[in-house]
Amino acid sequence: MNKILSILAKVLAAVVLVSALVYYNFIDKVEATEGVEVGDICPNFTVQTIVNDGETFSLSEETFTLYEHTGKVRIVNFWATWCGGCIAEMPDFNRFAVDYPEVEVITITCKPYETADVFTWLTTQKPEWTDYTLTFGYSEGEMLNRTLGAKKGSLPMTVILDKDGKIVFNKEISRDYEQLKELVLPLL
Repeated sequence: MNKILSILAKVLAAVVLVSALVYYNFIDKVEATEGVEVGDICPNFTVQTIVNDGETFSLSEETFTLYEHTGKVRIVNFWATWCGGCIAEMPDFNRFAVDYPEVEVITITCKPYETADVFTWLTTQKPEWTDYTLTFGYSEGEMLNRTLGAKKGSLPMTVILDKDGKIVFNKEISRDYEQLKELVLPLL
């Protein structure tokens, strides 16, 4: 009886090991590379917008649909409340939106990434952002950054689209104002 249990335990351990190897060497890699790449036309998406009344942030009834802004250069940035790099780059994205109103700048947080109530966090932790002119977007469940080529959990992420909707930049790294100018101004 002990010999049978020993054999079953070894077989079970082997099955678990093989399953883990298959997952991490094949399945996980497929998931991580899903989405579009530089040179592809960006797929359309719609997110709800976050609005503020000068004091608090809340979810709006209005939406942002990417294809409604065709003909404009677009910057799509993904962020989360817990991401230090995301928070640090936000003033640069807003400054860019103010200085170049012909460029559509939207910064999106996706609920699956959030560990805090994003509206309360924005209101209490970043009240100065109520003056921002860039568009804040919110995705309830869809991991749009994955659709646009991000790896799991990689934030911040910036995607830049030319006027025709072609992806010209797609990186998971913080960007500052000067870097945004270098990437976007040649597209105008």
